[in-house]
Amino acid sequence: MSIHTVDRVCDRLGYIYTLCYLTLPARNMIHFDTLTSSETHTVDRVCDRLGYIYTLCYLTLPARNRIHFDTLTSSETHTVDRVCDRLGYLYMLWYLTLPARNMIHFDTLSSSETHTVDRVCDRLGYLYMLWYLTLPARNMIHFDTLSNSETHTVDRVCDRLGYLYMLCHLTLPVRNMIHFDTLSRSETHTVY
Repeated sequence: MSIHTVDRVCDRLGYIYTLCYLTLPARNMIHFDTLTSSETHTVDRVCDRLGYIYTLCYLTLPARNRIHFDTLTSSETHTVDRVCDRLGYLYMLWYLTLPARNMIHFDTLSSSETHTVDRVCDRLGYLYMLWYLTLPARNMIHFDTLSNSETHTVDRVCDRLGYLYMLCHLTLPVRNMIHFDTLSRSETHTVY
């Protein structure tokens, strides 16, 4: 049985994991291999960007890092997952399939009148805090890094209004700066 690694994740306590998507006939399983701790493990389910259901094994200290993925629906065009992080925040994740399968829409289910807070882990495992501001500035996103990054990564994010942005996580000494280049409208802006 051959495997290949497709992603790295970092939990809220800073543990780094490697996701290995098992090839057929076991493509419905994911092996979570911790790089920092392997005392205990918990098992969850996750739906990847293509809509496949996987089983996750977290090799962590007793369950404190657990994230529960509960699939709500699946169709030919998208898959909707409900995510609850360790702090109890609920999120809706849309894993879009072709032609936009690389776009992820983060939306919170627990919000206030002034802002909603999402926690995002990019594809290299770095943690960020997203603030989706309400009107009149709800199109602005403030990114505050929660972990250090000595390299940069480029990713795409789709805000709650459906606008697409290109994220550039800059290196030191300006690692906290993120430049948003809109992909859906003409204007651009930089958020600090």
